[in-house]
Amino acid sequence: MRSLKYLLLGTLATLCWPHLAPPVCGQPAGRASAPLTLGRDHPLTPAESLQAMAIIPGLRVELVACEPQVVDPIAIQFDERRRLWVVEMRDYPSIEVDADGISVNPQGRIRILTDSDGDGFFETAQLFADQLVFPTGIQILEQGVIVTMAGQVAFLEDVDGDGECDRRTTWFTGFSTSNEQLLANHPTLTIENTIHVASGLRGGTIEAVDQRWQATPQTVNLSQRDFDFYPWGGQWRSVAGNSQYGFYQDEAGRRYVCSNRNPCDLLLAAADHVANNPLQPLAQWRTTIMPAAEASQVFPLVDAWTTSNLHAGQFTAACSVYRYESDRLQEQIGNSYFACEPTGSLVQRYATVRDGLVPQTVRGEPNREFLASRDSWFRPVCLTDGPDGALYVVDMHRAVIEHPAWMPDELRERADMRWGNQAGRIYRIVSAANATTDCTTTDNSLSQPDFKNATEQILAATLAHPNRWARTTAARLLLQQLHAANAQADSAPITDQHDRVVQALRSNLEQRTQRASDSPSLVRTLWLLQTAGALKLPDLAAVASNSDPVVRCQVVRLLAQQLDRSAAWATVVEQLASDASAAVRYQWLLDLGSGTPALPASLITAAATAQGTDSATERMWLAAALALIPDEVVVEVSERLVRDAADAPLPMLKPLWQRCGWQGQTNVLFAALRATTSVHLRADAWDQFCEGMLLAERSWQSVADDLDEHQLGWLRALTGKDLELASNEQAPMQQRLAALRRLQLDRSQVTGQLFRRIITARSLANWNPAVQGLVNYADPSDGAQLAAALSGLPPAQFSTTLQALLRTRAWTPALLDALASQQIPLGVIDAGSWEKLRNHPDATIAERAQQLNSGPQLAETSELMQLYRSALRDAPQMASGKQLFLKHCATCHRIDGQGVAVGPDISDMRTATLEQLLVAVLDPNRAIDAAYFRYVLVTVDGKVLEGLLEEGQGDSVTLLMQEGQRQTIPRERIETLKATGTSLMPTGFQQQLTPEQLRDVIGYVKGWRYR
Repeated sequence: MRSLKYLLLGTLATLCWPHLAPPVCGQPAGRASAPLTLGRDHPLTPAESLQAMAIIPGLRVELVACEPQVVDPIAIQFDERRRLWVVEMRDYPSIEVDADGISVNPQGRIRILTDSDGDGFFETAQLFADQLVFPTGIQILEQGVIVTMAGQVAFLEDVDGDGECDRRTTWFTGFSTSNEQLLANHPTLTIENTIHVASGLRGGTIEAVDQRWQATPQTVNLSQRDFDFYPWGGQWRSVAGNSQYGFYQDEAGRRYVCSNRNPCDLLLAAADHVANNPLQPLAQWRTTIMPAAEASQVFPLVDAWTTSNLHAGQFTAACSVYRYESDRLQEQIGNSYFACEPTGSLVQRYATVRDGLVPQTVRGEPNREFLASRDSWFRPVCLTDGPDGALYVVDMHRAVIEHPAWMPDELRERADMRWGNQAGRIYRIVSAANATTDCTTTDNSLSQPDFKNATEQILAATLAHPNRWARTTAARLLLQQLHAANAQADSAPITDQHDRVVQALRSNLEQRTQRASDSPSLVRTLWLLQTAGALKLPDLAAVASNSDPVVRCQVVRLLAQQLDRSAAWATVVEQLASDASAAVRYQWLLDLGSGTPALPASLITAAATAQGTDSATERMWLAAALALIPDEVVVEVSERLVRDAADAPLPMLKPLWQRCGWQGQTNVLFAALRATTSVHLRADAWDQFCEGMLLAERSWQSVADDLDEHQLGWLRALTGKDLELASNEQAPMQQRLAALRRLQLDRSQVTGQLFRRIITARSLANWNPAVQGLVNYADPSDGAQLAAALSGLPPAQFSTTLQALLRTRAWTPALLDALASQQIPLGVIDAGSWEKLRNHPDATIAERAQQLNSGPQLAETSELMQLYRSALRDAPQMASGKQLFLKHCATCHRIDGQGVAVGPDISDMRTATLEQLLVAVLDPNRAIDAAYFRYVLVTVDGKVLEGLLEEGQGDSVTLLMQEGQRQTIPRERIETLKATGTSLMPTGFQQQLTPEQLRDVIGYVKGWRYR
């Protein structure tokens, strides 16, 4: 069950407001007046809605457009003529379809707004395109726009220049359409001159429809990723991201994404960077810039009702991540991060206090919001900047913003679901001290160009403009000119236009090479030259000494793409490897240090070596990046870093040592041991390498053939020390447990006997690592002994033992034998375990389990459901419910600080009815979020793993399993991997819980906060 974020407030009347003068708001933030939520079934007028807004001191809000010019706006963009293009999702929240599922009369559209009289209000609206199925975003290009719509990316073109779409061309299809809130969105022209598309969380399998992207027939899987393509054909691929609704790339080239509970996440690596370390898949290369989930805090001025009390006062519908990098408001909000929270009718800001590898931020307005409204219909969903440097806010303006798919059944047909279908507002935020309302002017000392008549030299110079819209527009126009020139070159020599653009760019580069203040211009100029095929090594060498690390980071990225690997190239590479900035060295490790063929180990070591100014966060990410270096230099890099280290554990090498252990590269371990006499460093290398081997479920026996006699002797000595430590009852328990864990790598008879002695002696403190060690022997007699002991074990040991019996194919028959003989009562096996048994990949095991556990199923008799319903009439026993929750549910759900958050959040079921909870427990497969499909993986040695698929691309698979365990399995060790199409939550609870017990569990889940 998903945490939701809907309001059931207010309504809409389809009124057209007379335009007398653009209303403004300058009210300071506060809670002086009550929310304007009750007693009305229509929207406030724009002027009234503005008066309900609270903005921080020094700023004010102005109305830019409203109904009837715009209705249900969700995205905007200004073109070079300063016209405002608006995307309208007028069918929200659902669309009518025919019997075949085809959309009937879709209402989505794109309109072009114009401020004809220059007063700042866009009074003229022209229809560009209509009958679009849930359009979600646009990117202006040439004479049209790239549009993301339900299931596709298309290009809508104005061929004759009359402001109306004449031609629609579908470019890509296959994006998920499972939910209108989870569609691909925000096509954005990046500084690398590609188009980034946010996948909307659900991804899809993408196909190229247009022949320009069909040189190599293929599909692209967007599982946990976003999409990226070159707008005139050729490259198309999946990229890091998986953003829900929003995407932003800042002037440093960093990419930001968001989702309901995550207002601003920074992506720290590209998909092609991280393949060399499966232990840290792409989904983990991100970090929060604004606090997320329970760490977030919002201060709405409306009664923002969420279906989870635990989410009250937090982000539940975060969207449109954004950073202000323009000119007009630089003094007030420059380089601040923003996110919309439409549920709370607010926009939140975090200010940057340190702009390094990971920007450090603080809340912009303590205990209040940057912008908030007492009008509950205010639904900010998109932020951007404009020609005037103002911050623009798109207000979808609806009574209910939540999609009915996430609502309880009884709320889905409410009349107010459609209130707002004829309303929409767009605002801008400007300085309260500046009286201008003309969006064609700005506070710049540098005037903006007339883009219609701008030469290449003017456009190149505009890349340095303080206004971000001017910079991005100039970059797009230069890119379009390059494409037009290259298109002509297909049938003729490269045109003069291409040469003129390149010359203008190079001239701009030469003028600004050493100006840190011109870094946005330098970055865009470098990438435009790269796209033009005109970027030369001397260009990069000249810029490599710029004092802004932002510029040097881009030099690193572009050096990695240079074909000229001369001595001059190596000189620049060496210079940047020892850069003072952690951000530059991190980028160096990603783009150059992880490349093939490998660069000298001395340079990699220099880049990885922490400097005094590096923060703890930067050191952590440098260590992660170091773990991506090629195999051929790992030994020398480890030796160098160990030799230079003090007599203490070395955090910089831990991820690398774990990766090498996962891969079974024993030469790395022995090189590290040989390179130091430090007891602490040797112990650190041994522990981390063993941890990596354990994660890959390797054994020392599997790599013994690769070891010489000296190494075998060293290995026997280290393993012997662990055997001695594990057997020493006087040793600290933590050290004994660590030694037992490492001994799981040893499959010798001596180690097996140690594990069996622990089981025979029922040494409960050491029980779990001993059981996990015995799994590797897969001896049926061990399984029989464990099955016999199962029912008498305490909960922690019971859980570990049961899971070991389930996942070890050689042991599972012993579990079934014990159940059949009633040595183990059927009732002590939880519903999830019975589910695994009944659906076991081994047909014989599955059949036996079905025979043992063939009680009445929910679909077989309505009397059964009625029996459970009748029990709900009585008051629950909360203490009993809590204990039953901990036994049956806590491996995947977390309540009141107990349990593990693997499955959906059920921590507050205030709005769920008893009937809904009953059906959710007894029939969990009735409605499943695709994010929680159960996957079953069988290894080549017969182990069975089940969980959520966290990462499925590349040479490994990562599963998130019960109790929050995460396991990465090399593909070479996978026999089968299948999505079951069923929920991770098991069926069959009616065989585990009596009606009264289920009543108690439901009562506890629903009322634990109020007991």
